[in-house]
Amino acid sequence: MDETDDGAPPSIGGEIFGKRGGYIHGYLSVAERWTDNLFYTSDDTDSDFVTHVTPGIRLSLPGTKEDLLAISTATTSPGGLTFDRLADPENRQFQAYLSYSPEMEFYHDHSDENTTTHSANGLVRYRVRSKLTLEAYDRYINGYEDYNSGRRSVRDDYQYNLLGMAADYDLSSKLSLRGNYRHFMVDYDSAESDNRNRTDNSLATSVYFRLLSKTALLAQVVYTDLGYDTQYSYQKDSTDWRYYGGLWWNITAKSRGQIKIGMGRRDYDDGSLSAEDRLIYEVLIDHHFTPKTSIRVNAYRRQNESSIYSYDSVLTHFIHLGYLQKMTARIQASLDLEYENEAYEGRADAASAGYYDDLDYDTYAVIPAVKYALNGWLSIGLEYCYEKREANIDYWNYTKNQIVVRLTGAI
Repeated sequence: MDETDDGAPPSIGGEIFGKRGGYIHGYLSVAERWTDNLFYTSDDTDSDFVTHVTPGIRLSLPGTKEDLLAISTATTSPGGLTFDRLADPENRQFQAYLSYSPEMEFYHDHSDENTTTHSANGLVRYRVRSKLTLEAYDRYINGYEDYNSGRRSVRDDYQYNLLGMAADYDLSSKLSLRGNYRHFMVDYDSAESDNRNRTDNSLATSVYFRLLSKTALLAQVVYTDLGYDTQYSYQKDSTDWRYYGGLWWNITAKSRGQIKIGMGRRDYDDGSLSAEDRLIYEVLIDHHFTPKTSIRVNAYRRQNESSIYSYDSVLTHFIHLGYLQKMTARIQASLDLEYENEAYEGRADAASAGYYDDLDYDTYAVIPAVKYALNGWLSIGLEYCYEKREANIDYWNYTKNQIVVRLTGAI
């Protein structure tokens, strides 16, 4: 609930915490999901109904209903982050945020798949002076990789933690600096996947040269040290370098994003492995044509960590297009399109065992959805997903159809 200005302690000024006090936002989501290919197999598919129960709580100061740590993370991303973080559009002097949400899954015909996952986030941001802003954030996930990834024949449970710190400093009206540090740890429950346990330490430096008040050229260097807990012939400690140049903009709530392109280099601690240089890019666009119509574009190309046994690297191309249309005050419709290409390289036992030297596949997804607000705190949604993978090894092919009905209440 919102606290009024009258109830705020007189020793804390509104110029720090904003006009509103703290906000506690609780919610509960109950969803029923049907899928025709629970285990992502190429044939002999199994269907099932799955009930998802997701309670959650968010606490923020000053008050906001927004998810203030809306970041994309993945176990295969060097340093943990899938995409770079954009600056806070409101640039408040102070912001604190905590959230926690468990998700319980109940399978109708495959009860041995029942599970509970957990997600917790925290963020503190403080503008020390008009020129310096400091930030720290943390994300903890206890979850799993589904059957379309990793060991393929099993669902891989894991937990990871991403700790990030950042500082922004305006050298002048035209020139700004941003420094980032991230500490990322991932640990898999199964002994068969302990080859993927690792700790990453990442440093990034960005320079922004403003062309206009809300538009800037950027130059960025990202360094990540990847350390695996156990050394195998196909997964080695390495350092990942990325050099970017590009464009950044933040035009109030109407349009924000960045486009950057450059070169990536992977150096392995094992001298017998050659360094790898690749063209890389990253695109983040969030644009509102009108208050009712908006699009999102997320895309990247870079080397990720392999999720598949005995392949030492994977070059990933990913693109997501999202369209949102608010049709009335109560109804909104959306359409999401996704494409991903993953090219796995360097299978350690390929020559001796007669396997394919490389694995390459394309994954496509089409996700239309509609949401209806029953009132100010309760909504119902319907979503359909069609997903298809085409690989050069038939074992990795699959087609999946999925329907989700979701009821969400929030206060």
